[in-house]
Amino acid sequence: MDTQNFSKISDHALVATLIYLGYQSRGTDKFPNDKRVSFLFENEDSLVQTMELFYNSEIRVDPKRFSQCMKEVKTRIHQIYPDYN
Repeated sequence: MDTQNFSKISDHALVATLIYLGYQSRGTDKFPNDKRVSFLFENEDSLVQTMELFYNSEIRVDPKRFSQCMKEVKTRIHQIYPDYN
């Protein structure tokens, strides 16, 4: 997959927030000697704006639903990379 049109995001809280807000992960990427797993999201203006809101602590989420999104992120990682710690 050509990843030029995608943002690689390894901050799992940000990934969970993006999923919570309806963004779709288009895949994952992991380098062999790196423990970080990056999720790929299509580059679009709204993604950049949402990331800015996230890092400025301007997004509010329902804790239970966010927790479900975080579990989904972790489940995806462990399904794709069973040896991930």
